[in-house]
Amino acid sequence: MTNDKIPNPNESGKFKYLKILGFIGILILGFWIFPQVAYAFTDLSEIGIGARPLALGKAYAALSSDGSGIFTNPAGLSDFPKLKIVSMMGRLMEDVNYLSLGIADTFPFGSLGFGYMSAGLQSIPLTTLTHTPTGDVISDPYAYTDYTSGIYYLSYSRKFNPVFALGLNLKYFVQTFSLNSGAMAGAAGTGMEADLGLKWKPRGFLSIGCLAKNALPTSMGGKFTWQKNNREEGMPLLVNLGAYLKLFGASGFRQFNNQNVSVMAELQNYPNLSRPLLFKLGSEWWVTRGFALRLGIDQDYKATESGGTGIDSNITCGVGLKAAGFTFDYAYHQFGEIKSNTSHFFSIGYIGYDEDFRDDLRIGEKDKGGLFPILKKKPRLKQFTDINSYYWAAEPIEYFATLGIIDGYPDRTFRPDDAITRGQLNAVLARAKGLTVATKEASRSKDQVLTRGEAVIIFAKFAGLNPPTAAAAKKAGFLEYLGTADFNPGKIFTRAEAAEILSKTKKGQEKIREFLKE
Repeated sequence: MTNDKIPNPNESGKFKYLKILGFIGILILGFWIFPQVAYAFTDLSEIGIGARPLALGKAYAALSSDGSGIFTNPAGLSDFPKLKIVSMMGRLMEDVNYLSLGIADTFPFGSLGFGYMSAGLQSIPLTTLTHTPTGDVISDPYAYTDYTSGIYYLSYSRKFNPVFALGLNLKYFVQTFSLNSGAMAGAAGTGMEADLGLKWKPRGFLSIGCLAKNALPTSMGGKFTWQKNNREEGMPLLVNLGAYLKLFGASGFRQFNNQNVSVMAELQNYPNLSRPLLFKLGSEWWVTRGFALRLGIDQDYKATESGGTGIDSNITCGVGLKAAGFTFDYAYHQFGEIKSNTSHFFSIGYIGYDEDFRDDLRIGEKDKGGLFPILKKKPRLKQFTDINSYYWAAEPIEYFATLGIIDGYPDRTFRPDDAITRGQLNAVLARAKGLTVATKEASRSKDQVLTRGEAVIIFAKFAGLNPPTAAAAKKAGFLEYLGTADFNPGKIFTRAEAAEILSKTKKGQEKIREFLKE
């Protein structure tokens, strides 16, 4: 669902252009400033992905809905169409400093993100070996160098229908030594690669994610080139396939004592290399609305005594905090059996005001005499146990339920996938016009269940379209939620579809605007 799905007084054409220009400015600033502060070490993209994914054993390809999606699966960026920021700092093996930053937002043409990650090792001694008359070998340092490496990400994601999204990363690698003379001459290089991601969400509680990392063939520029002798290195294709299950919670597989628990699993494989398959496992429990506990297992490769490739099963864990739209995450990640390899990572991010922060401030219309927007208390929207902020029709459902235009059920559910009858839809449209409906029971009277084709004609007449046909409704934007899927006029029309299409009509938009001005 895109940001322009629900009318927003601030989302004028001019505001959208300013938003795009501001985002481009951030990208330019990032490209200019981060090379000045980066310290790096080899390929960083297996670690510098954010504290939350690390705490979950890196089983994140099927989730990836926050800023970490830039690094774990760009297709997830369009699943949560708001400004997302993530940053991470950490120290690996007591010597390597990690830094990463990601920022993404949604525009009319899709979700766009920029990411940067670096890690670094300083003061590496360069030595000469001297053989003494007694046969001893003395190592004499003659200089020191810093090894630097960074990866820049440009990410794009688009949601083609409510359940399917694709994503693309373009990556630019930079690696160099600070001492680049003598034997170190030419010890610098650059490279290009690309990642392809997809995310499929067949149910509200289940999503599948796939990332093809380093998918650009060498013949098309997918390689790293060292300055010395123009030596080229290919980057092996890596495929991650993961699943995410919302076990308990809003829109979860089950409802249990208001618990919010998710589990995720992922397979990782190098198709072109003779390496064993790796497993990633993670679990997340939101103990309260603002505090989460995380636990995971992250398998990785290790060298065996026989010279082969073995597997380490590394324990991961962490905690997360959310407050006023900001996130604070900590991850503990074991790397192999050596205790000194255990590392700690910290992330600070921003995800906007989701379902946990409905009573936070919102930006209202500009004061007529001022330059800056007025901060108003965000109205508390009516919520349902089977609808969360990630649901494709969450906003229209909650707005119209708060306005009393569409009803929920006494058990605090909305049942978005249930069929809506002709009588119920007529009651909804009557309330949208400001008319009084006798009783809620009347709107729930048992009568003929509507098909999608029949319901769209009713909405076309309600909106005054001429002629009142499905084609006219599609042209008016009523069917955007279908994406590229078939219209399928004989399919049962649902309660969620009713709220979504109503939000596209002039009368529905007027109702929401009036509500936001209060």
